[in-house]
Amino acid sequence: MNIGRAYLWILAGWLLICSTEASAGTRLADSTYQDWAGELSDSVLPDGSVLFEYAARTFSGRVEGAMLSLSFIPRFNCAPMFNLRVRGGENAVISEPVIELSFGKQTRVYSGYVDVEEEYVFYSIMISVEEMVSLRKLFDSSPRATINVTSKALISGRDVQAEEESPKRISADSVGSIDFSLLGSKRTTLSAQTYCAAHEPIEFQPK
Repeated sequence: MNIGRAYLWILAGWLLICSTEASAGTRLADSTYQDWAGELSDSVLPDGSVLFEYAARTFSGRVEGAMLSLSFIPRFNCAPMFNLRVRGGENAVISEPVIELSFGKQTRVYSGYVDVEEEYVFYSIMISVEEMVSLRKLFDSSPRATINVTSKALISGRDVQAEEESPKRISADSVGSIDFSLLGSKRTTLSAQTYCAAHEPIEFQPK
């Protein structure tokens, strides 16, 4: 496992276990291009520190509530992170997600992780910083992306329902294919990353 991959695994795990009090996002100035928009959000962590996230986001024109984003967090050196949000809550969780991204004739498949927040399910891919940079080039050069999230258990032929982690969580087989426009993604993503790089930390006030 290279350092870049380990870094993102640690980041993902840390974000999942930290309960936060999130505020509503604020639009970033001069960061809206065609179908994409830049946004800043912040979350108060249990120790009283504040986690800032600069994100470039777009919504699916066909699937209600579906959102695709590339985000950058100053605390983690503005390493890019891919996130897919779908509506569904805990009754539509894929516990071992495999995320397939198609850009025209090019398709890439990644292992992912999942988190649930109220009525939404969030999926992110687990790759190294170097791999994320390579993937971002496809976002920058393609007009559209199609994303599908499938259960690893389904792909390997295992019984998904038999492997439920909790009787309260029903594992889905797939979220189905979701199309997103990438028009404006390159400029919006670059703007969000630039804001992240210029971020000035606030003074930490421990509880």
